[in-house]
Amino acid sequence: MAERNWMYNGWHYGSAPSDEWIEKTNMFLDHAFSIPDLVQDGSIKCPCGRCRNYMRHTRDIIEAHLCKFGFKENYETWTAHGEEHIRNNEPVSPLAHEEGFDQPDRMDEMLLDIGAVQPPGIDEEPTSSASAFYRMVDGANESVHDNTMHTSLSAIARLLALKSEYNMSIAHYDDTLQLIHELLPPDSKLAEDFYHSKKLLQGLGVNKYAV
Repeated sequence: MAERNWMYNGWHYGSAPSDEWIEKTNMFLDHAFSIPDLVQDGSIKCPCGRCRNYMRHTRDIIEAHLCKFGFKENYETWTAHGEEHIRNNEPVSPLAHEEGFDQPDRMDEMLLDIGAVQPPGIDEEPTSSASAFYRMVDGANESVHDNTMHTSLSAIARLLALKSEYNMSIAHYDDTLQLIHELLPPDSKLAEDFYHSKKLLQGLGVNKYAV
């Protein structure tokens, strides 16, 4: 949509956003936070290029993320922030299904659950299990390598979503990951195979999703 070109024309990685981008981003956030159904505990889905509407944050964090990472690609229709999936008289984008506009992504729900989960026994002073849990969350939120906005968690979530959507076998998934690893720096933090991918999710307390 031409009227939303500002989302991408006004922001470039490593540079200050334009005045128009800042003004209209604030208007976007004002609108999103004014819709009660979208807000949970003062947070909404973060549409930045890193969180991709998978994680919820408060407004100040979303503002910082958008300034650093920009908006997720192909998000001219704000489906997670109060707009209809497809506007009237507007042609369906060929990316609509790929971007998850047709139906909610199970990985989206999974990642929101991770953001809300707390390890058992946590109180004022974190227990050893709680501390271990938070270390695992911090590790999962590290970038896969220095030149990407994807974290270990977001990358594996995308890959497992593809595995589910296309009914990939474990062998196919492992072969795909092996090729990806050959393209990445040796010290990348991406899970090695399906076993370690599933172990990452289970370690974060996500056991109810079939992958």
